[in-house]
Amino acid sequence: MATSVGRQLQHFEDWRALSTINAYRLLIAVGLVGVRFSPLLQPLMQINLPARYAGLSLLYLLCSAVAAGCTVLRRPRLRTQVTLFCALDIVLLAALCFAGSGVGSGLGALLIVPVACAGVLLSLGPTMLLALVAAVALLAQEALREILLHTHAVATFQAVLLGAAFFITALLAQWLASRLRTSQAMVSAHSRMLHSLSELNQRIIESLDTGAVAIDGEHRIHLANSAAVRLLRLDARPARGSALQGASPELARALQTWLRQPGRGINPIEVRGNKLLPTFSLLPALKRGAAGSSILILLEDLQRQNELVQQMKLVSLGHLSASIAHEIRNPLSAINHAAQLLAESEALTSEDRRLLDIIYRDSQRIDQIVENVMGLSRRGEAELPPLQLKPWLEYTMAEYRQQRDDPPELLLDDVAEHQQVHFNPAHLRRVLFNLWQNAEHHARRPDTTLRIILSGHYDEDGAFFLDNTDNGPGLDADAVHHILEPFFTTGDEGIGLGLHVARELCESNGARLLPVTERTSGACFRIMFADPSATAR
Repeated sequence: MATSVGRQLQHFEDWRALSTINAYRLLIAVGLVGVRFSPLLQPLMQINLPARYAGLSLLYLLCSAVAAGCTVLRRPRLRTQVTLFCALDIVLLAALCFAGSGVGSGLGALLIVPVACAGVLLSLGPTMLLALVAAVALLAQEALREILLHTHAVATFQAVLLGAAFFITALLAQWLASRLRTSQAMVSAHSRMLHSLSELNQRIIESLDTGAVAIDGEHRIHLANSAAVRLLRLDARPARGSALQGASPELARALQTWLRQPGRGINPIEVRGNKLLPTFSLLPALKRGAAGSSILILLEDLQRQNELVQQMKLVSLGHLSASIAHEIRNPLSAINHAAQLLAESEALTSEDRRLLDIIYRDSQRIDQIVENVMGLSRRGEAELPPLQLKPWLEYTMAEYRQQRDDPPELLLDDVAEHQQVHFNPAHLRRVLFNLWQNAEHHARRPDTTLRIILSGHYDEDGAFFLDNTDNGPGLDADAVHHILEPFFTTGDEGIGLGLHVARELCESNGARLLPVTERTSGACFRIMFADPSATAR
């Protein structure tokens, strides 16, 4: 493809050069006609055969016009035109030189132009042949002048010198044309390379997860990649030259803050619920005449950064849990077994049995902690079969009630009979059990029955989600941003892994677990299920 483009460009340049030569040929032809017919130009040259000169000059003008027309039509081929009309130039100009006053009239020097034209547009062989024809024609017309016109002032030596000049001109034209084509090829190659690098840079910028916005000195957008459009929650990519203030007022305010104090760190900004950390850096001016320096703005998704930090924690936790599980569970089993043997003793006092109950209860707690940690390390790619949600929820709620001594009131609301979700049933069961157990620990209030309502809804994009809402005191405003992090807890019991395990299980099924902060009473956790069409893909 690149070679083809280079050849087309060279072909175009050759036609343009031939058009220039044709213009020069027409100008010379008009001048030669004027020497014969214009009283102002007649004194410039002596003409020995006026009638023959007049006919030849008009014929040369006609051939020049035909050559120009052929070049415009590009018929016949370029090489054919160059060879044919350069040969005609040589023949007609040599004949005009004969009809005039020979080489001494200066017309012989005009033969250099067609030879040079051939040197530029033809290969070495045809060029040297035309140079030889021009030299022979010039010498032949001098010989004919002496024989037919009995002219004694024969300029044979001048004709020989011009013939040598023809060969030198042909070689120089060949060399210059070769250098020119080489330079054009290099320029074309560099142009293609720059174009390829520009496309590569554009694709790299578009593939970045980091948002990139380049603005000029007037704070008008020069570039914005897809990540920036997504992070700034824009409906469409901003037009080139549009004001930053109109596209994102929050980012424009952060920029003004940075411009007032460039050395100071920038606080995160919130754009339509999306927390971003902008980074500003000065660039050379993107366009001439721009006021001030251009600025590159990089946008980092803080939520994504937090997720990456959590993933790193989980990797470390996975390695740790694999090594400690065996070390903890083996002695824990021995403790439980020893406690069971001790409980069979008839000599135990009530205080001893109270201590045994403590051993049992704390052993179970330790076992649950190990199970939660192991659950994090065992998380993998989940199978996502279609699940009829409503009958499955009814069965799971009944199962949970049977397992609890004082179960909460579990209610199901606004879930259609035909509603399907793609979620591993075992994972979803564990997620809901964690949410319900968490509600029992934190949402129970004296003299109030704990009520948990599961309700299904659709968001504005048509995605289905399930809200798990209790009638407890609600979520603490300071803790809501950390409640899903590992080892974060607001109570004295547990180690803060239940909700985090639930979130990780949701993400392994293509779903999301989110605390709903806009509620005024009670705590609500929302499960945003995966889009079935995206799952199928």
